[in-house]
Amino acid sequence: MFRRILDLMEERGSELSEQTIAISHGDDEATANEVKTMIEEKFKPKNVEVHMIGSVIGSHAGPGTIAIFFLNKLN
Repeated sequence: MFRRILDLMEERGSELSEQTIAISHGDDEATANEVKTMIEEKFKPKNVEVHMIGSVIGSHAGPGTIAIFFLNKLN
């Protein structure tokens, strides 16, 4: 399910193994931790942090939302 996101990370990310990557979730910590494991196995980043989405974003995005934050390559 999240393979496309990992493909986009690989395509667009800059030195992912040297980054701290963040995952935000909308009341779905189990899925966020699954994605964390996938990211750690594929990119071996320095750190992966998992946080719950704040109430303002959560009220618009809804439960089950997963967001991943990483630095892109510079063009």
